[in-house]
Amino acid sequence: MSHDEELKGPETDPWDAIPEDPHRAGRHRAEPYRPAAGYRKLVALGAAALVVGLLCAGLLPLLGFMPKESAVQSVASSSASQESVTATSSSTGTADPALRKRTVSIYDATGESGKLQEMASKVSGKGWVVGELNTWPSEAPARTTVYYGNENLKKAAELLSADLDGVEVAQDKTLKDSLRLVISPGYAAG
Repeated sequence: MSHDEELKGPETDPWDAIPEDPHRAGRHRAEPYRPAAGYRKLVALGAAALVVGLLCAGLLPLLGFMPKESAVQSVASSSASQESVTATSSSTGTADPALRKRTVSIYDATGESGKLQEMASKVSGKGWVVGELNTWPSEAPARTTVYYGNENLKKAAELLSADLDGVEVAQDKTLKDSLRLVISPGYAAG
């Protein structure tokens, strides 16, 4: 055998002599892939369940059916709005004057100069006792927030919130018997 014949290779491939057998299908065969018969049924059943779920989620609320969790949330939000109305009406002077005798510590999370003094003037102008004025040492809350310690301070915190045009109110049990106001970026005291 010459060097040219080695480079050229044999004229026939030894695998060409193997007979085509339908039971012997490997990657080198041209037989198409056939998925299991149950696969298509399973995909169709899953798609049908998804369509039914989407229709129920879209149509049932329109027909007046609400999940229990949503009903609880709407009751909670309506009671919260009633409390807000009560706090707002009480800020007009019908509130217990002792609520405004609480000391309010004010913290600035904005970094803007003069924001603490501006807020302290507004709070004291509404009749509150201003306590500590300081920079907020950690990450600012998303919105300006009045924090209260014990449950007996909740009404005072809501009244202060109403005096400040409805800022957030949240409980912080580490405060014990005090109120803390944290001014967040974007709050405009007016």
